[in-house]
Amino acid sequence: MSKLTLKTEGDTHVVVTRRFAASPEAVYRAHTDPKLLQKWLLGPEGWTMPVCISEAKPGGKIRYEWTNGKGGGFHLTGEYVELEPYSRIVHVERMFLPDRARQPCGDAIRCGRHGHADDYAHDAA
Repeated sequence: MSKLTLKTEGDTHVVVTRRFAASPEAVYRAHTDPKLLQKWLLGPEGWTMPVCISEAKPGGKIRYEWTNGKGGGFHLTGEYVELEPYSRIVHVERMFLPDRARQPCGDAIRCGRHGHADDYAHDAA
């Protein structure tokens, strides 16, 4: 896995780029398949994601819930806006943190199509 790079685009977008030694299909599945999301989209040691809803289709719902197993946790909800299999995922997220206001953000994920070390970009609005 390569070094992570961050770039801002105006006041509302952050582009996060990383190159993976994986196919665009594998990267796409890792961001849409609930079983795979529950394996890697975690926090510090001991955190789990007992609820993972990912309806990977335009208008499909997203709900992720994390817990530390000690009564602490948070969740996010959202929906998919656009999906181009193995190429691009656009979704909106609303993060719900304990004792904090909602933190909405939108995401667009682009998976490259260039061989075995494909581009991966994550644009947060």
